[in-house]
Amino acid sequence: MLGYRASKAAFNAFGKSLAMDLRSLGIAVAHLHPSYVKTRMVNSGGLISPQEAALGIAARIEALTLDNNGGLWHSNGESPLGKGGRDERERYILAWAT
Repeated sequence: MLGYRASKAAFNAFGKSLAMDLRSLGIAVAHLHPSYVKTRMVNSGGLISPQEAALGIAARIEALTLDNNGGLWHSNGESPLGKGGRDERERYILAWAT
């Protein structure tokens, strides 16, 4: 489990760092999560269809700007990072790492 949590924390840090580095070039970066999708991998036990997930991801890409650059978004538009700003993001990343 330690390796899995460390890889999640590294992935989040990589995305945030990439977003900061590319912002000056006008390139926005985000982590996008499709949600729990009804696929064979989960024996069709997901919550949304692949079509719903794809439409949600496309909407998140369409809504991506330099103002919401570096975020993590579910396909439904919610962010597990909340709206609390930097401190809340840091708590979320630490929660993934612990």
